Amino acid sequence: MPRTLQSLPLALTLVALCVPAAAVAADSEKVSEMSDPRIEESSGLVISPKHEDLAYTINDGDDPIVYAIEISTGNVVGTTRVGGGEFDDTESIAIDGNGKMWLADLGDNDRERDDAALYRFPEPGPGRHSVTANRYPVSFEGGPADIETFLVHPRTGEKFLATRDEEAPGKLYSLPKKLTRNGDNRATDLHKSTPVDTSDGTFTPSGSQALIRTGFAVHVFDPETWSEVEELSVPEVENGESIAMEPGGGSFIIGSEGDNSPLIRVAFESEEPEASPTPTPSPTPDAADASDEASDEGVGTPVYLIVAIVAVAVLALVAFWVARRRQHTGRH
Repeated sequence: MPRTLQSLPLALTLVALCVPAAAVAADSEKVSEMSDPRIEESSGLVISPKHEDLAYTINDGDDPIVYAIEISTGNVVGTTRVGGGEFDDTESIAIDGNGKMWLADLGDNDRERDDAALYRFPEPGPGRHSVTANRYPVSFEGGPADIETFLVHPRTGEKFLATRDEEAPGKLYSLPKKLTRNGDNRATDLHKSTPVDTSDGTFTPSGSQALIRTGFAVHVFDPETWSEVEELSVPEVENGESIAMEPGGGSFIIGSEGDNSPLIRVAFESEEPEASPTPTPSPTPDAADASDEASDEGVGTPVYLIVAIVAVAVLALVAFWVARRRQHTGRH
């Protein structure tokens, strides 16, 4: 064999070591299939932080029904019809740190919509429901955009949107911290790129990492800078579409469009920060109008006010007891 051919395997090995490659995802397993015929084109996926073994999905399109799915079996265990607006192209769903579900009607293949919007309502859980959601109109810096990825930071409530383009990197947008139901919630172009063919995204439980899904991989980002830190290859499925982080951050679930959509669990070594003895504050409400929160949950007495009242009462009792004690001592 010529010496040049003998050297070829060594050369190829050295080249392979020098070229960055996608890390192969750790253990993965097919958990179940969403075989219900009503789920024709599962586009968004989110896992319940409140109910064990429960996820939600939404079809791509204009029929705003959220399906509650038992992850272990793939069975539909609940449906929620969402009202509050005219829907055109629902693409993704998310649940924020306050337990509110967000349905993103932001798809715009022709980039011509002027009625894109987000819808917010309490997480429905299993069973049959019908809700009237709060609607938040969305517009985009630079004109209409085709959004298939919607992420809500679990700690801060910040909201990010990413476009889908099958031939070029996507654009990343952020929304105002305070959203209004009666105005223009303009998404700001962050001038950061997301992968080609971005289809969905999710945060780790602490919000320290963001995972962006494409048809064949999951890209891990640092949301402080939105720079990519890792790429994971995931099991190949037809029409790979959705991703949802599981509680604890040790795994995520991926799904796909089409009939009998599989739910596949993929192990993930997250870089979650160590637990702190100081509790993390809950996200602030998104709407500028406080009546939005009241319409969802009613108005309750703040915990800090109750604590303050109890503390004042205890101090008053102590002061009264000391005064009586001194009075009694003075008589002797």
